[in-house]
Amino acid sequence: MAENTRLKTLEAELMKFGQRIEEVSDESQAEHARATEAMSLKFDVIQSSLTQIIQEQSRSHSPSMGFSHGSNSRSGWIFSMDQYFEYFRVPEEEQIEIAAIHMSGSAIP
Repeated sequence: MAENTRLKTLEAELMKFGQRIEEVSDESQAEHARATEAMSLKFDVIQSSLTQIIQEQSRSHSPSMGFSHGSNSRSGWIFSMDQYFEYFRVPEEEQIEIAAIHMSGSAIP
């Protein structure tokens, strides 16, 4: 009889240990998910910052836009501007301002 009681006590303790292991495992998985999400957000911020830095550097290191392409035609000038904007990845919202800065002659009202 004492043997049976001891066995039931051990089974109960094993059940408690099993439940605790499951709890710790669940907590660990939840913490891992939180850490992964936090790391992902930090990587997104870093990537955004690097993209901004690269864009700023490409614009600040852009060569002077003299566009001495040997033609005074509007289509030649527009072609040169398009090439410049594509090469330096100039955002559309900045292209008109940059083009206006480099207009001369009869193009200026």
